[in-house]
Amino acid sequence: MATKWTLREKVLSIVDEQAHVIDAQIGTGPMTLTKLHSRLDRIFLCGAELESYVQYPGSDCRNGGLIRVKDGHQLVERLYSHHVSIIQGNHNDELRMVAQLLGLILDPC
Repeated sequence: MATKWTLREKVLSIVDEQAHVIDAQIGTGPMTLTKLHSRLDRIFLCGAELESYVQYPGSDCRNGGLIRVKDGHQLVERLYSHHVSIIQGNHNDELRMVAQLLGLILDPC
């Protein structure tokens, strides 16, 4: 899935000294952001676009993806936590069907 990757030494000070991180990039283009709620009764769904990668020297986020969404404020208000799954491509229809099949409440942004 990665188009480019590099193995690096640990980034965060809170992890073990022997830790490493895989710094990877996926292809740019349409993305789907999704998250299953911790109560397992609902699923978050948001169409997005991975535009490019930006570098932040001196930051823990040294290789961040620039992701555009229709409404950033709504995304922040509706997202269950700061962790989210990023799926390459537009998979809104498939995830809507999965939500219906499993009886999940759909939380689109």
